[in-house]
Amino acid sequence: VAGLAFAVATAADNANPATPIHLVLSDRKEAVSLLEHNVTLNHDLLQGPCNGKIDVTCAALEWGDASEQLADVVLGADLLYDASEETYRRLVQTIDGSFQSTSAEGRLVLAVRWRKPQEERVFFEMMK
Repeated sequence: VAGLAFAVATAADNANPATPIHLVLSDRKEAVSLLEHNVTLNHDLLQGPCNGKIDVTCAALEWGDASEQLADVVLGADLLYDASEETYRRLVQTIDGSFQSTSAEGRLVLAVRWRKPQEERVFFEMMK
């Protein structure tokens, strides 16, 4: 729920007040039904900061696959857990693809818990 609130607050802060907000929540295919359930349970929380001008979509996204969703802001939480260098490569490819062809400069916000700092630094080097 905290992740949903943060996503909505960030979207509201970065949006034109006259324009409806389209928020895409993604996870692996197996977790999409849980995302949809959380969106339903927290409908009022999601609508509040945006004065009812928010459209929420839940979608499956495997890192490395091309996404049809282009973003102005990408939020990620706990993405580096138990990952390998190949996983990081696919994640970087997915993040880069999320911003291509957008008119404005994209913004990436990550919340990371360092578990294996030496290994996880590889991801940040790839992001440069």
